Amino acid sequence: MTLLADVRDATGTGAGRRTSRPVALLTAAALVAALMAVLVTHDQDEALSVADRVAALRDGRIAQCAPPEDLYCRPADPRLASFIGEANLLEGVVSGATVKTLLGVLPLDPAAAIPGAAGQVTVLIRPEQIDIVPNEDGPTAHVTSYRYHGHDAVLHLRPHNETGAETGAEGSEPVVVRIIGGSHRPDGPQVSVGTVVTLRARGPVFAWPAD
Repeated sequence: MTLLADVRDATGTGAGRRTSRPVALLTAAALVAALMAVLVTHDQDEALSVADRVAALRDGRIAQCAPPEDLYCRPADPRLASFIGEANLLEGVVSGATVKTLLGVLPLDPAAAIPGAAGQVTVLIRPEQIDIVPNEDGPTAHVTSYRYHGHDAVLHLRPHNETGAETGAEGSEPVVVRIIGGSHRPDGPQVSVGTVVTLRARGPVFAWPAD
């Protein structure tokens, strides 16, 4: 067994990007040699991209150990969902194989363990599952923050209810949306702070019974 340890603190994301390729090569070499490689890291991108299974620690215990896709798309609980990447956690009502949210009625992930055929749930919608769509009917929101990162842009939005008024109490969490490339692309959504946009969420979505 090979142990690869990350000696940086939890905020060392810049160094992680520079070291991720050497770590991936070392991990691949261990696999070729039929060795088990255990990587201890604070860098989530690194863990998700090089591992066959990822164990997320919380309060000194393993909160979940699963393949990277399952850990990201089907986390054990809402708290872990917020820890692994960015997460929109919305109230929803399950009806059979669908769930109604403020972003519309969406197909429910069959892996979601929801007792019964109906009930109140907490729904996970990742930022990349939400599109900004022009000239379509649907739920609307206004942009409160726009952060450009080169490869993508991250928007924070305040959704509107059916009458067009802003939803949510003061200080409540906004909806986070990730768009590829940013608004400078001719084929991309033209948005800035204050812009009112129409949203379309894509399922399936994961959910847990509401507390």
